[in-house]
Amino acid sequence: SASFCQIRTFHSFGAWFLRKYAFYAGLEPNFTVYDDDDSLEILKSAFPSLPKKNLNYVMHDISLAKDYCLSPDDKELEVFDSTGYLYPAYKAYEKKLKSTGNVDFGDLIRLPVKIMEENSEIQRQMNYRFKVIMVDEYQDSNDVQEAILSSITKEEDGGHDYFMVGDVKQSIY
Repeated sequence: SASFCQIRTFHSFGAWFLRKYAFYAGLEPNFTVYDDDDSLEILKSAFPSLPKKNLNYVMHDISLAKDYCLSPDDKELEVFDSTGYLYPAYKAYEKKLKSTGNVDFGDLIRLPVKIMEENSEIQRQMNYRFKVIMVDEYQDSNDVQEAILSSITKEEDGGHDYFMVGDVKQSIY
Protein backbone atom coordinates (compact mmCIF):
# COMPACT_ATOMS: atom_id res chain seq x y z
CA SER A 1 0.00 0.00 0.00
CA ALA A 2 1.17 3.54 -0.72
CA SER A 3 0.81 4.51 2.95
CA PHE A 4 3.46 1.94 3.74
CA CYS A 5 5.98 3.60 1.41
CA GLN A 6 8.58 6.05 2.58
CA ILE A 7 10.70 8.47 0.59
CA ARG A 8 13.53 9.72 2.75
CA THR A 9 17.11 10.84 2.80
CA PHE A 10 19.45 8.78 4.98
CA HIS A 11 19.27 11.48 7.64
CA SER A 12 15.48 11.78 7.61
CA PHE A 13 15.28 7.97 7.87
CA GLY A 14 17.58 8.17 10.89
CA ALA A 15 15.41 10.85 12.52
CA TRP A 16 12.27 8.77 11.87
CA PHE A 17 13.97 5.65 13.26
CA LEU A 18 15.28 7.44 16.37
CA ARG A 19 11.87 8.95 17.13
CA LYS A 20 10.33 5.46 16.81
CA TYR A 21 13.02 3.80 18.95
CA ALA A 22 14.07 6.78 21.08
CA PHE A 23 14.17 4.74 24.27
CA TYR A 24 16.96 2.52 22.89
CA ALA A 25 19.10 5.58 22.18
CA GLY A 26 18.46 7.09 25.60
CA LEU A 27 16.38 9.86 24.02
CA GLU A 28 12.90 11.29 24.25
CA PRO A 29 10.97 11.12 20.95
CA ASN A 30 10.80 14.94 20.75
CA PHE A 31 14.58 15.43 20.63
CA THR A 32 16.12 18.22 18.56
CA VAL A 33 18.69 17.69 15.82
CA TYR A 34 21.56 20.12 16.29
CA ASP A 35 23.02 21.78 13.22
CA ASP A 36 26.72 22.52 12.72
CA ASP A 37 26.60 25.81 14.63
CA ASP A 38 24.81 24.19 17.59
CA SER A 39 27.35 21.37 17.59
CA LEU A 40 30.24 23.83 17.61
CA GLU A 41 28.71 25.65 20.59
CA ILE A 42 28.33 22.34 22.44
CA LEU A 43 31.98 21.51 21.72
CA LYS A 44 33.07 24.95 22.97
CA SER A 45 31.12 24.53 26.21
CA ALA A 46 32.12 20.87 26.67
CA PHE A 47 35.82 21.36 26.11
CA PRO A 48 36.63 24.97 27.06
CA SER A 49 40.39 24.35 27.16
CA LEU A 50 40.39 23.62 23.43
CA PRO A 51 42.16 26.43 21.59
CA LYS A 52 39.67 28.45 19.59
CA LYS A 53 41.64 27.99 16.36
CA ASN A 54 41.21 24.22 16.70
CA LEU A 55 37.45 24.13 17.31
CA ASN A 56 36.40 23.73 13.68
CA TYR A 57 39.09 21.12 13.00
CA VAL A 58 38.12 19.05 16.02
CA MET A 59 34.42 19.32 15.15
CA HIS A 60 35.26 18.08 11.66
CA ASP A 61 37.21 15.16 13.18
CA ILE A 62 34.26 14.29 15.46
CA SER A 63 31.86 14.36 12.50
CA LEU A 64 34.18 12.16 10.47
CA ALA A 65 34.53 9.69 13.35
CA LYS A 66 30.74 9.49 13.60
CA ASP A 67 30.59 8.86 9.85
CA TYR A 68 32.58 5.71 10.56
CA CYS A 69 30.40 4.75 13.57
CA LEU A 70 33.25 5.31 16.01
CA SER A 71 32.58 6.15 19.64
CA PRO A 72 34.80 8.37 21.82
CA ASP A 73 36.59 5.30 23.21
CA ASP A 74 37.47 3.59 19.92
CA LYS A 75 41.21 3.29 19.38
CA GLU A 76 40.66 3.78 15.64
CA LEU A 77 39.99 7.46 16.35
CA GLU A 78 43.70 8.18 16.01
CA VAL A 79 43.26 7.89 12.23
CA PHE A 80 40.94 10.92 12.29
CA ASP A 81 42.77 13.00 14.90
CA SER A 82 44.20 15.96 12.98
CA THR A 83 44.83 18.12 16.07
CA GLY A 84 45.74 15.82 18.97
CA TYR A 85 42.56 16.82 20.84
CA LEU A 86 40.08 14.34 19.39
CA TYR A 87 39.95 11.77 22.21
CA PRO A 88 39.24 14.15 25.11
CA ALA A 89 37.18 16.59 23.01
CA TYR A 90 34.94 13.88 21.50
CA LYS A 91 34.35 12.36 24.94
CA ALA A 92 33.48 15.76 26.46
CA TYR A 93 31.32 16.67 23.45
CA GLU A 94 29.32 13.43 23.62
CA LYS A 95 28.78 13.79 27.38
CA LYS A 96 27.53 17.36 26.93
CA LEU A 97 25.38 16.46 23.90
CA LYS A 98 23.83 13.54 25.76
CA SER A 99 23.05 15.82 28.73
CA THR A 100 20.96 18.01 26.41
CA GLY A 101 18.87 15.03 25.28
CA ASN A 102 19.49 15.94 21.66
CA VAL A 103 21.51 14.62 18.71
CA ASP A 104 23.68 15.94 15.90
CA PHE A 105 23.60 14.97 12.22
CA GLY A 106 26.15 12.20 12.68
CA ASP A 107 23.95 10.57 15.32
CA LEU A 108 21.05 10.32 12.87
CA ILE A 109 22.94 7.60 11.04
CA ARG A 110 25.31 6.25 13.71
CA LEU A 111 22.71 5.61 16.42
CA PRO A 112 20.26 3.59 14.28
CA VAL A 113 23.13 1.36 13.15
CA LYS A 114 24.20 0.88 16.77
CA ILE A 115 20.64 0.14 17.91
CA MET A 116 20.09 -2.44 15.17
CA GLU A 117 23.45 -4.08 15.92
CA GLU A 118 22.53 -4.35 19.61
CA ASN A 119 18.86 -5.31 19.23
CA SER A 120 18.06 -8.14 16.85
CA GLU A 121 14.29 -7.68 17.29
CA ILE A 122 14.42 -4.09 16.06
CA GLN A 123 16.70 -5.18 13.22
CA ARG A 124 14.13 -7.87 12.29
CA GLN A 125 11.34 -5.28 12.35
CA MET A 126 13.30 -3.10 9.93
CA ASN A 127 14.11 -6.16 7.80
CA TYR A 128 10.42 -6.99 7.54
CA ARG A 129 9.33 -3.37 7.06
CA PHE A 130 11.68 -2.53 4.17
CA LYS A 131 11.65 -5.21 1.48
CA VAL A 132 12.16 -2.90 -1.51
CA ILE A 133 14.79 -0.19 -1.26
CA MET A 134 15.90 2.31 -3.85
CA VAL A 135 18.86 4.58 -3.27
CA ASP A 136 19.26 7.48 -5.66
CA GLU A 137 22.64 9.17 -6.08
CA TYR A 138 24.21 6.05 -4.58
CA GLN A 139 27.66 7.28 -5.58
CA ASP A 140 27.32 9.94 -2.87
CA SER A 141 26.66 7.48 -0.03
CA ASN A 142 29.40 6.85 2.53
CA ASP A 143 30.44 3.93 4.74
CA VAL A 144 28.00 4.61 7.58
CA GLN A 145 25.13 5.05 5.12
CA GLU A 146 26.10 1.68 3.66
CA ALA A 147 26.10 0.30 7.23
CA ILE A 148 22.54 1.50 7.80
CA LEU A 149 21.43 -0.15 4.55
CA SER A 150 23.13 -3.38 5.61
CA SER A 151 21.47 -3.22 9.04
CA ILE A 152 18.03 -2.69 7.53
CA THR A 153 18.36 -5.43 4.94
CA LYS A 154 19.90 -8.44 6.65
CA GLU A 155 18.22 -11.26 4.80
CA GLU A 156 17.23 -13.48 7.72
CA ASP A 157 13.63 -13.91 6.63
CA GLY A 158 13.77 -13.60 2.87
CA GLY A 159 15.18 -11.42 0.17
CA HIS A 160 15.05 -7.75 -0.58
CA ASP A 161 14.87 -5.91 -3.84
CA TYR A 162 17.56 -3.24 -4.15
CA PHE A 163 17.74 -0.50 -6.72
CA MET A 164 20.85 1.64 -6.64
CA VAL A 165 21.01 4.59 -9.02
CA GLY A 166 24.33 6.33 -9.35
CA ASP A 167 27.02 7.65 -11.61
CA VAL A 168 30.60 6.48 -11.04
CA LYS A 169 31.87 9.61 -12.74
CA GLN A 170 30.25 11.71 -10.01
CA SER A 171 31.46 9.63 -7.06
CA ILE A 172 32.67 11.63 -4.07
CA TYR A 173 33.59 8.66 -1.79
